[in-house]
Amino acid sequence: MRRKLMLTVALCGSCESSDDAFLETKYVRYVTEQPFAPCGGLAADTDLKIENLFDRIGEPYPSKRPITYKWVADNQSLVCLDYAAGCTRMEGDGPIVAALDLAQTHELAHATHFIALGWGNRLLAEGFATYLADQPPALSAESLSSFATDIELMITQGTVATEKQYALAAQFVGVTMERHGIENFKDFWRNVDGTEGLE
Repeated sequence: MRRKLMLTVALCGSCESSDDAFLETKYVRYVTEQPFAPCGGLAADTDLKIENLFDRIGEPYPSKRPITYKWVADNQSLVCLDYAAGCTRMEGDGPIVAALDLAQTHELAHATHFIALGWGNRLLAEGFATYLADQPPALSAESLSSFATDIELMITQGTVATEKQYALAAQFVGVTMERHGIENFKDFWRNVDGTEGLE
């Protein structure tokens, strides 16, 4: 069962500051250079989102706080695509998220797949994050008619860059999960080289 989770965090400039410059939840260590701190509900909301994502893919929750989440002030602080609101990368200690918004489900889904499934093919990774964040828009009739061709093109180019491509990737991942089951999807993910096509 899918649960819709809402971020119920008040941002305030006069929050009580602590000696720590970050918030730690069960799974996420938040850092920021923002001049104000998030107040109320962020830790619980973040942990519910992480647990929901791990539940949806049938994997155990992380045993330690593996995710670092940097809340940035603007796009100039991101090393993502120009239009992105966040990005996630894997480093030795675990996933590192940089995002404009707190507890962004799309980026938390990327952190989830890094922890539970590994790196992954770009098409699968973006489709996974978009699908599990409940972001995939409906496809147009034109997109449906060229679905297979567009998926093959994204595989051969190794990129997912436009809004249409994110929607196609999410539909591909969603259909694969729903028709073949999450265990078969995870096996598929693990058997696909993250740097090559899906052959």
